[in-house]
Amino acid sequence: MSSPTPTPVDIDPDLHRAHALPPSVYHQPRWFERITERVLRRTWHGLADPPPASQPGSVQPWNLLPGSLDEALVITHDDTGPHLLSNACTRCRTLLVTRAGRAEALPCPGGDRRYALDGRRTDADGDALVAVPWAHWGGLPFASLDPSHPFDALLEDLPLPLRSRPWDERTTVPALCRDYDVATSWLQYCEHMLDPGLGFEPQQPWPTIELLRHGAVIDRSKVAADADAPAPPGRPAASTTVWLFPCTIVDIHPWGTSTRLLLPLAPQRTRIVVIGQRWDGSAVEAEAPRTLDTVEHHAQGLLTLAAAGVRSRLARRRTYDAARDRGVHHFHRQLAALLDT
Repeated sequence: MSSPTPTPVDIDPDLHRAHALPPSVYHQPRWFERITERVLRRTWHGLADPPPASQPGSVQPWNLLPGSLDEALVITHDDTGPHLLSNACTRCRTLLVTRAGRAEALPCPGGDRRYALDGRRTDADGDALVAVPWAHWGGLPFASLDPSHPFDALLEDLPLPLRSRPWDERTTVPALCRDYDVATSWLQYCEHMLDPGLGFEPQQPWPTIELLRHGAVIDRSKVAADADAPAPPGRPAASTTVWLFPCTIVDIHPWGTSTRLLLPLAPQRTRIVVIGQRWDGSAVEAEAPRTLDTVEHHAQGLLTLAAAGVRSRLARRRTYDAARDRGVHHFHRQLAALLDT
């Protein structure tokens, strides 16, 4: 039996009156399709496993969010620099590039059309390949098929101490890079990260959360300074976490950063790519790889239980906890704003 047509989501701006997302949002295929088209298509996503630095004449096929958007793209490089383009011929829709290599142009294997490396037709006027908006932050490329806001808007209201960090002075550390396949919705993963009180006792100093226009900052400096109140299992040992709506999470450590890119694969399946980078001149803590794995596996255990819970026929929309759910409520409001436009 097919899933019912999704109804509009209304999240009251008053946290004390609001109800959270309907349980069906997390697991019904039609909701997954709607979120893909109305949210993921219109927001910015870090490119997992970014290709090596391009040289003029190089071409690299790319797929943006396989499993959800599943958009075939190609990264090219000519004398003017790199380009991110649609990888489908404008006439017969055949893929132009199927493997990385070098090329002087992009001929269509199914017809007579030919494109320059910047996407222009070289055999006739018109019908250029669609250029996809993209940007770089700290060496990580981000792309959006139809952005509802410019990339700079993601970062414009970061607190000054974070904006002034040397984001471009980081080196990727292969031992800190991870790839996980989690049996949960990416929505629940975000909610888990945005709950600062998860695992903390009420008498402990919880992390603080600052809401941004397109994200949030979770500050754990007080927790880290309190030797009697260490972060519980499953919570990042990082001093600060930056969440960029919708699918990018950056944990800031003394030695560097670990960036989690959430790639929705199915209603209750998410690929998580972790890119570990150290600040130039900093030494990575010896226990860092094991700590990252411990935190991630503990979180995945909790999220697997949560994924089963939302599938319950008795599950209902919950209210928000005013002490813990400011970040989750903010996330749901941003989500709802795109879903209903």
